Amino acid sequence: MKIVMAQINPVIGDIGYNVDKMLKLVGKALEKKAHLIVFPELAVIGYPARDLLLRPEIVNRIENALRENILPASSHIGILLGAPVKDPLSERLYNSSLLFYDGSVVGRQDKMLLPNYDVFDESRYFQPAEECRPFIFQGRKLGVTICEDIWNDEDYWNHRRYETEGTGRRFPIARRP
Repeated sequence: MKIVMAQINPVIGDIGYNVDKMLKLVGKALEKKAHLIVFPELAVIGYPARDLLLRPEIVNRIENALRENILPASSHIGILLGAPVKDPLSERLYNSSLLFYDGSVVGRQDKMLLPNYDVFDESRYFQPAEECRPFIFQGRKLGVTICEDIWNDEDYWNHRRYETEGTGRRFPIARRP
């Protein structure tokens, strides 16, 4: 599997600019015959987005950009990216990694460990995930973690926070200010 790691520097709050930048890189990855392109945590809005996440019109713009731009761009390549996702039932917001392929969302993993120290205030905006599950992409299991979720360490927690057996390749998407 050919994978492109797209370590971009999104502009906080400029959804149109960030998505355009991502789509250009998706085009380049397709030219290189890549199967998957991976973008960082909250690549669509930038990190840290802080109180922008409290504005419903911003969350709606993100949902529209994903539906109108990213979904169609995934017809021949997997696109793994970070974006805030609103749960339609609870209305709660999650810091999520989304895997798009063949015009649909084929995987979603929400961030489990929300930092709340120094410049980080994530539990103010996001709900934590309850579990970590691998994605299936082109017949392979992919383990996806978001930033501090990679700290799945027995020495740190006295137990493993989630199962890692059989996940195949692991993709820790992250973004730091």
